[in-house]
Amino acid sequence: ELRSLVNQTSDYAQDLFTASKEYSDKLDMADTALSLVSDLTSHVTELETRLASHTPLIDDEQYIHRQLDDLNELDGPLESIEKSIKELLIHSKQLGSDRLIRISEQLAFRWQQINSEIKQRKRSITQCLETRRSFQTLYQQEEHILDTIQQRIETLEPVPNDPNKLRQLGKTVLDTFNEILARAQSIEHMNDVAVK
Repeated sequence: ELRSLVNQTSDYAQDLFTASKEYSDKLDMADTALSLVSDLTSHVTELETRLASHTPLIDDEQYIHRQLDDLNELDGPLESIEKSIKELLIHSKQLGSDRLIRISEQLAFRWQQINSEIKQRKRSITQCLETRRSFQTLYQQEEHILDTIQQRIETLEPVPNDPNKLRQLGKTVLDTFNEILARAQSIEHMNDVAVK
């Protein structure tokens, strides 16, 4: 009987040890989860604040580049934040706390919105810079063409009375006009594409 009592006490002590180990593990997990919630909340809030502080793009290439650099800087820690959010979701589910699971899912949702917003803005800025470069090139080409036309206009001779020379001059003027019209249509098309 004494042996049975010793065995029961030993089993009870073992059960207490196992239960205390489980509680200790859960407390460690809860501590880690709460620490992650605190860190992630501040990171996510900081990212949201920085994104909200960006003003709309203006026609200043340096400003556009600064915004792109800032977005690249924001993009840097996103991978570690994603890893922490996944870890938090795992801990939340293991702890079985509905409230902690909701908080974790809200943080994950906010992070996904931030991530997609950063990617979208980077795409827009890159597209804006490419469009700007193509328009600058086109502008320089048009400026050169206008200078050439201006020089041709300045060197025009007085209009002769000879019908053959008039036809030849008319053809030159018509060719120049068609060239200008084609360039204008090309610019209008590029503008339509850029607006879309």
